Amino acid sequence: MPLFRSEKPLAAAFFLSGIWNLAAAAAYVFLMAPAGTALPGERFNTLFIAIFLFTFAWLGILCSFNIRQYLIVVGAVTTGRLLYVLLLGYSLLFVPGFPADFWWTGAIDLSWAVLYLVLAARSSTISVRDLFVPGPEER
Repeated sequence: MPLFRSEKPLAAAFFLSGIWNLAAAAAYVFLMAPAGTALPGERFNTLFIAIFLFTFAWLGILCSFNIRQYLIVVGAVTTGRLLYVLLLGYSLLFVPGFPADFWWTGAIDLSWAVLYLVLAARSSTISVRDLFVPGPEER
């Protein structure tokens, strides 16, 4: 049974997750990248992740202003978050020496992805399918 009559709750969640990504990207650039000098490629990898997070932030913040038009972006970001959680879970469980202090980032990303799906499922104007399969434009 639908609970919401608009996309506004989904747009608000997408906007707030964009802010979360912006903060995470800034942390990677200013806190982790300068310290990442143990291996030659470590600084590059840290900055690469920061760029990825800035992209998620940009998508989250800007697409939230016209969420109906950019529902497929919500689906893509949801897919990216879920794939990150799977990769992180695998790394935490099966990669020797992988730092265990990253678990909470997976919990946050999983929470955002589940929230997107729940809000879409509880909306009377959109469906979960709309997040992953673009439909015909409304006329």
